[in-house]
Amino acid sequence: MRASEGEEGDCVEALPREEREADVFVVMLAYIIHREFERAWRNLNVNVKEGLVHLKTLCVLNLKLPGGRAVRRLPEPTAICSKLLDALGVTLPDTVATSSAHVRTYKNLKKKVRPTRGNVPDMS
Repeated sequence: MRASEGEEGDCVEALPREEREADVFVVMLAYIIHREFERAWRNLNVNVKEGLVHLKTLCVLNLKLPGGRAVRRLPEPTAICSKLLDALGVTLPDTVATSSAHVRTYKNLKKKVRPTRGNVPDMS
């Protein structure tokens, strides 16, 4: 069960076991990543939120070359981004491979009804 967004503690939603397990897995993975960022960036005097704001500036440039060839390159990261990545032991590649694969889903996702006080199932 979990509290609805915006109404913390007022409403709960029963989830199937598989979804609960997936939610717990995602939360624990995020916790582990967060702790690793804290550990790696402690000596840089940067908290996780600040570090992620800096890392948001990383991007990929799509360059069109003569002859119709395209290359995807990573520009040089800023000094603070380089320090953050070095602390994590991450090395960025010079180029990023392109793919012609298109990812789609043909499954219609059911619209979830957000529980309100009127439509919360009786959990007693």
